[in-house]
Amino acid sequence: METVNDIKYEWADYLVSRKTNVKRLWKPKLNELINKIEALKNKELEKYLNLLCEAYFDYNLEIPIAHPTIWSRVLRQWENNISCLDVKNLMWIYKAYNYNNVYELFNVEPYQILEKVLELESSNEKAEELLFLGKLDTLDFALHELPTGLVMDKEVCIKCIDYCELKIQKNKKLSNIKTRFNLDFVYYKNLFFYWQEYKVKNIKEDFFEWIRAQQTNKNEETNNFPSRVNYCS
Repeated sequence: METVNDIKYEWADYLVSRKTNVKRLWKPKLNELINKIEALKNKELEKYLNLLCEAYFDYNLEIPIAHPTIWSRVLRQWENNISCLDVKNLMWIYKAYNYNNVYELFNVEPYQILEKVLELESSNEKAEELLFLGKLDTLDFALHELPTGLVMDKEVCIKCIDYCELKIQKNKKLSNIKTRFNLDFVYYKNLFFYWQEYKVKNIKEDFFEWIRAQQTNKNEETNNFPSRVNYCS
């Protein structure tokens, strides 16, 4: 077993039969594969688990990675190598963050895993993009109750905005990243600073109607916004 293609070939019959949802068809094939994994030891097991993780996390092969026999061995392998995990394994751990016992094993937040990846490989674009997206998600959560108010402290929003601006200066492509709501950094930045102006001036008009009026009056799109100097000091 040398490559992900070998894994795809070996698991092909199971994956086809699993799509039928007929347990008597897929269960024996799964048991056969699980028995093989249980028989592997040491380096052979390590290599096979790495290939399974690569197939699942990097190629979206629908292997039952969470099966207790497989997952317990993956976790044990990560635990045994916790002080010397490479970039590939760290990215798998990031993707598996919500799986059983991952947080308990590493006791770090997802962004800390990505920061560790960038420590090891500063040019890792995927980790940089995911960290940037994490900042957008934080802004999205902080602002989603407007105009009722911010869900998080103003300082948290400012730190996220500063972080994103700095990263975009270094890598313009990050400005194209959008959240699951198809909203980019400029949108969240604009919304935050408009909210600060709206609150400071104690405006009574509906918040979103007021924003639309500002943009119409100035003939502007959302890339123009109030200054943080005026409203976030």
